[in-house]
Amino acid sequence: MSSADTTPTFDPTVDPEVQGPLQAPEPTIDDGLVQHDSVRELPVPDFEPYRDHFDVHEFIEDRWRQDRDIRIIWTGRNSGVGLGKTTGALSLAKEHYPEFDAERHAAMSPKPAIHLLRTAPIQSAPILDEIGRIADNRRSNSSDNVELTQLLQMCRYRQYLLQATLPSVRALDVRIVDMADLRIHVTEQGKAKIFRYDTPDSDTKGELIPKILQYIEWDPIDHDPDYQYLSEMKDDIYDGLEESSLMYEEEHERILEDEVEAARKQERQDLLAAIYDNSEHTYADIGEWIDLTGERVGQIIRQAK
Repeated sequence: MSSADTTPTFDPTVDPEVQGPLQAPEPTIDDGLVQHDSVRELPVPDFEPYRDHFDVHEFIEDRWRQDRDIRIIWTGRNSGVGLGKTTGALSLAKEHYPEFDAERHAAMSPKPAIHLLRTAPIQSAPILDEIGRIADNRRSNSSDNVELTQLLQMCRYRQYLLQATLPSVRALDVRIVDMADLRIHVTEQGKAKIFRYDTPDSDTKGELIPKILQYIEWDPIDHDPDYQYLSEMKDDIYDGLEESSLMYEEEHERILEDEVEAARKQERQDLLAAIYDNSEHTYADIGEWIDLTGERVGQIIRQAK
């Protein structure tokens, strides 16, 4: 490349969250490339992939030939919305699983997601749209989140092409990030980079290093019934509050869970305090009965008073 050539060279080790949008000149599809109707390779000048050859369609079909699953996370630059993550995931799912039906094979909340992963046919293509609402890192120990993570770990037995979309990977439970085979990061509407994360080693100091495998593009599918179904579902979720004082059902359930847990904690504190106040037993005696140290029992009792 001459010094006058201003076409950028992309560093495959740059984290997609901090790297800017795709800056290459607007490319055209090369007729010599193997093309797919929906999700196509996007030629980018001076791009040398991490692997000599990678094609997401071949990757999926090769995994299925080996009776293995495929797990893909879709994210958007700057946590953007309206970039086409759902469109891309739908296009990829339908290309490899023509029987895809959003009403039966997609979910946006925990219990439907758990049911979907339990019941979807082998070698089907379930989509967890807006998975940040389903398995966020703030509720990583909730019962739904733990069960969902276990089901994701078991997907290999059902050989799913499992795709999840979310604005930012930082909002997702890290256990689910670690299970992903690929991350498709949308840089602008209908265009994305496909990354694979290397296993951490001593040189990377425990960090997963993203490396670019392929650039892809896809077309809008605004009139597709499955896309319309998911769009309406999102509208129901995000516009479901009748007034600002109301809350979503899932948030209400979370608050109830917290309140029940707080009540149980207070009941235990009161019970231990009553035993201590109405007997000659020491903190150590009570702790021995319930497998706690005397010091911890003392802390609990003091908190109750």
